[in-house]
Amino acid sequence: MKYFTIKLIGLILPIFFVASCKDKEDLSIDPDFSINLATPKKNWPHLKKISEGEKNALKKYGRPDFVRIWWNKKGRILTAKELGDSFKKNKISELHKSWIYLEPPSEIIFYLDGSFKETKLCDKLKIIGDYGDPEDIKTSSDTTGSKCEIWTYYSAGYHFKFIDDNLVSTQEFTPMGKFMKK
Repeated sequence: MKYFTIKLIGLILPIFFVASCKDKEDLSIDPDFSINLATPKKNWPHLKKISEGEKNALKKYGRPDFVRIWWNKKGRILTAKELGDSFKKNKISELHKSWIYLEPPSEIIFYLDGSFKETKLCDKLKIIGDYGDPEDIKTSSDTTGSKCEIWTYYSAGYHFKFIDDNLVSTQEFTPMGKFMKK
């Protein structure tokens, strides 16, 4: 019995340690909703951990609805499939982030020098804020070189068509229930 107890503790302690380390992240990512937008946890932000620019933005705009995770330098929105194992390997705290406000729709982008800039929230981020990451993306380009993307949300019953990242049409259809994004 003593050996069993020691073995059980040996199994439980590493699991507890991993869970407590993850709790130190101030942001929560729900991959079933979005890998691009994280939700600030209740205790976020720790004023000692954020820059002066972030403190000033917090005073001016308040707590954001989401924090955008920039998985790449250009801030391109990724799917879970594209991101792959990088999602598990990267520490959110070490990646570049911006703050997302759904009302009024804006994104606050921070720079290394401590400054920040408010920009209009792009159509894609508005939709991700409402529905999460798209469940399917089809990409093509037309004869003018414009990039066309159709985002499908089977579970919500929507197709969103973008040309050069601008929403140009929305089509509704009968939702098909829960759809796995992975």
